Amino acid sequence: MALIWQQILDLRQDGFDFFTNYIAYKNQMTVQLFAAAVFNHNLISKTNSYAVDQIRKYFYDEEKKTWYCESYWGLAGQKSIVGNLLHEVDREVRQSFHLGRNLKPRKIEKHYLQAIKDGIKEYQIEEQKLNHPELEINLSQLSMIREDAADTRDSLLTEEELKAEQEEETQVEENSVDNVKKDYGLSKEEVTTVIILLNGEDPKKYLKENHLMAAIVIDNINEKMFDEIGDNVVEFIDDAPILIEDYREELEDMFLKGNS
Repeated sequence: MALIWQQILDLRQDGFDFFTNYIAYKNQMTVQLFAAAVFNHNLISKTNSYAVDQIRKYFYDEEKKTWYCESYWGLAGQKSIVGNLLHEVDREVRQSFHLGRNLKPRKIEKHYLQAIKDGIKEYQIEEQKLNHPELEINLSQLSMIREDAADTRDSLLTEEELKAEQEEETQVEENSVDNVKKDYGLSKEEVTTVIILLNGEDPKKYLKENHLMAAIVIDNINEKMFDEIGDNVVEFIDDAPILIEDYREELEDMFLKGNS
């Protein structure tokens, strides 16, 4: 009901104010304070206004010598209209959630009926979110997950495949160590990725085997090499990492020939 009422309140933006039109309106009316008490009306009032709360306020008009009450005053027929509204809420809820018997519709303006339906839909969405909580990934466990995944993958490889892979990794690592005298702040995997790109090969297989995301590795390479080159050195073309040719010769001197 709270969600439905919020939908009805939102209709005020379109000029449909259910409360003002059917429940109560704000107005000022003259009142006689202490009408049932012995009271000297000739005494000068020391208090000109008194706010009971945000809704009801009393104030004294010295010129007219009259007390007024500013408040909300109920409209005629409000009980019948509110009853029809709650009846339609009950009817729509029964239809949407298949509860009890169907009720006959009562007269209610179409925009308020639509607000009831929208409120019920909002409730169903909130209920679905509660029944399907978001998954939380503990980033601290990622390394363990990678190790478990690697163990599982290794267990599925044949001895020949495992041996060939180990030889390939050993050769790549040896090339990285032998050919590079400086890493320029890059990790071993990032250096290897640069060398693979310099050799005109696709590093995706290497990155996948080491459970690394290509986008993250390339971003790290560009960030760390910016101090040396002053620009990105790798870009993505059709989701494939490609060396920027303007910097190939300089990168070859840095990573393949080494620095003295």
